Amino acid sequence: MIKLILSFVIFAHADLSAQNPPKQLYIIGGSGDPSSQLDTIFDPAFKTVLGFLQNSNWQASVRYDGGHPTTDKMLKASETLIKDQGSLTEDSFNKTLDQMKRQAQSLTSGAQMMIFINTHGEAKTENSNIKTHGISVLKNKSDLKSSGADKLVDLDGLKDIIETANRRGIKIAVVDMSCHSGNTQTLANDKTCVISGTAANLKMHTKFSENFVKNMKTGENLESVYLSARRETPQATLPMISTAAGKTLSVQEQSLTGFLTYQDVYDSKNDNLTPLVVEESLTCKSHESPLNRLQTLKKNLAVAFKDIPHGDQDPDLLAFQGLVEKYQKLQTEIENELSTKFPKLDKEESIEIKYKDQIGQSMTLNTTFSWKDLIIKDWDREEQAFRSRAKSEQNTTNQIFFTTQADFRKKCSEKREEIYSKYPDLRNYQNIIDNAVKKIGYSEQLAFNIATAERKVYQKLYEKESMKSSSNACKDFVL
Repeated sequence: MIKLILSFVIFAHADLSAQNPPKQLYIIGGSGDPSSQLDTIFDPAFKTVLGFLQNSNWQASVRYDGGHPTTDKMLKASETLIKDQGSLTEDSFNKTLDQMKRQAQSLTSGAQMMIFINTHGEAKTENSNIKTHGISVLKNKSDLKSSGADKLVDLDGLKDIIETANRRGIKIAVVDMSCHSGNTQTLANDKTCVISGTAANLKMHTKFSENFVKNMKTGENLESVYLSARRETPQATLPMISTAAGKTLSVQEQSLTGFLTYQDVYDSKNDNLTPLVVEESLTCKSHESPLNRLQTLKKNLAVAFKDIPHGDQDPDLLAFQGLVEKYQKLQTEIENELSTKFPKLDKEESIEIKYKDQIGQSMTLNTTFSWKDLIIKDWDREEQAFRSRAKSEQNTTNQIFFTTQADFRKKCSEKREEIYSKYPDLRNYQNIIDNAVKKIGYSEQLAFNIATAERKVYQKLYEKESMKSSSNACKDFVL
């Protein structure tokens, strides 16, 4: 499972004073890091939240981690501050959703709720019925000593909580700091503040979550906290906010996400650049190209800067566009190289075999694969594994099953060889692509430079757009 970083926040404020509306903060996160680690990558932000709680009148409930010694000690040390705490499992997550809804039903108008989730998350899959996206939790308590044995739960359950809060006049905010957290913007409405750490199609390996909680101070509003954290985090991500200004800018900058992809120089697993160039150059379904993305971005920003001094000749805008154009040319070179060496890999092949079941009835096994799937899988190894299993089986039904699976994989391997005979370069498909992408050089630095320049452009546009409305759910949510 691709793990992606997620921080999600819902606050529910519960002050003991009769004069002040209640405030309650739910902290959810810390799940999915390898059990070999003493702590989690989410702990720095959690520690900062503890500091905020010590100097505020917010009450907190925590469902966090499980299985990391240093993290567990940190949680135990906070027991006097946070009495309602426990590990984050699938069961505890679902029970906490119920707890949130009960609280939303009991709080009085003017109270505040905020949910803070800081765990790994995942992109929303194509054709998914999920409106938000999945986050990582432990399957059950038995996983606490083998952290990483995680499960995905989606955030759609927050919708009922938000609607209940809206009906009862409770101010509610959702702050999602995860990879692909832009998907959570679907929860927003004019009474609900939603802040995401990055766009729906980007990961979240940045310090935005830490900078966000660092700026959380009593008396500050969430719009101000968001803008401060955004300025202070010039990394390859696109934080989002559900205000009218934020929504406008998200649309204007949508085509920028392709220029914030990169290969992590320290961790080859964190590579969202290669899938992008492969998608755009080797599939028919993608109508995007680096040049198209650049032209769309420049057109949108030229219109957006029309009422700003210097217009489309604004120095910050020109510097930003220059960096994007540099990356566009490099990506275009790579995609042109790949498209000349390889055919379109989303072409499909139907693989079919006939076999007889345990009573002699004729059966058919048929599956459709893209050329890419046929090429990247090790069919020979899988065939050998199934044949070995078939030989060791005493049960006739199982023998038939494993033999059929082995024969099917042999057919897949034969089809792959047919493709190789027409396009020999595909035998070295992955190496050729890796070498092509490496020609871009230090792509992480390029993406970070673009993000740094974008922060100045975004700030100017946000200030202009925010003048159109004096109030919004994020500005009205005061900590």
